[in-house]
Amino acid sequence: KAAEETVIPAVSISKSAIVALEDDSFQEVDDSPMRQLVEANVMKRLKKWTLHMRNVKVQARLDEKFLFCAILRGEIRSDVRVDFDRLAFSNLKISAGGRIDVNCCSLSLLSLVPHVNNLYPGRRFTRPFEFRAQGCTLTQDDILESTCLRNGLQNLLNRILTRYAYSIATVETVKILDSRKISCRGTALTALGVRVPFEVRSGLSISGNGHILTLPGLEVALDPFLKLFMPVIPDITVDIGPNAKIESLYINGDRRLVEISARATITPSKAIDFLSYREVPQTPAHFNVDVGEFVTNLGNFDK
Repeated sequence: KAAEETVIPAVSISKSAIVALEDDSFQEVDDSPMRQLVEANVMKRLKKWTLHMRNVKVQARLDEKFLFCAILRGEIRSDVRVDFDRLAFSNLKISAGGRIDVNCCSLSLLSLVPHVNNLYPGRRFTRPFEFRAQGCTLTQDDILESTCLRNGLQNLLNRILTRYAYSIATVETVKILDSRKISCRGTALTALGVRVPFEVRSGLSISGNGHILTLPGLEVALDPFLKLFMPVIPDITVDIGPNAKIESLYINGDRRLVEISARATITPSKAIDFLSYREVPQTPAHFNVDVGEFVTNLGNFDK
């Protein structure tokens, strides 16, 4: 039975407000001082937030039509593109490259000035904006070492294993199999307090126009050494919320990689409107999670 959860209906922003980021669009703009300021600020924050990064290139494009009016309001509106070979944050690692596009980002001018924002604290981002990951590729080690992904896996496995009178799953290893499935091994606690090894393996697919994450062919082995896998029927589904959308998801079993392209709306704490990618706020699914809110909190965009 699908889990019930109260969802606040989204208020849509006109799609025309989103400036499309074509592959060559950033090559057509001049290196204005304001653009250089934005790029330098983004790079500075990446260096501050990441544990390690490799071959990172930051490009910004200002909205020239509304630049003067935006400055009078104390903000600057721009699109930002970040190409990288590796980004490693404290809670998320992407080791096999990708690209991140930020569309229609309105940034407070005070936040660009060193030390001033500490004296006059306020929200850095004045309006909602779109965060788009394109071709971001994770290794199997990334999945295990990224605490936000590992904790999400453990929470999901805890709910699944309760069907078999097990709870408190601890994921210890993650492997990407030749069969294009992801295998998670660890230990689970029985009702009697006994720790038992388990293995869960499943494929990943998307449905519902990118709003539903499905775990097809999910199997559970409560004694993985005997390889007695029990299928979980029907397929487990996760609704990722109205303000996020998975555009593509591919498991490469040969190279042990997961490649994903997705988008989400970043909603600063005082923002009123935010972008909805679908008309229906909630679809039937076993579990629900608001990925848009999750990404907002993950990147501290609401501060």
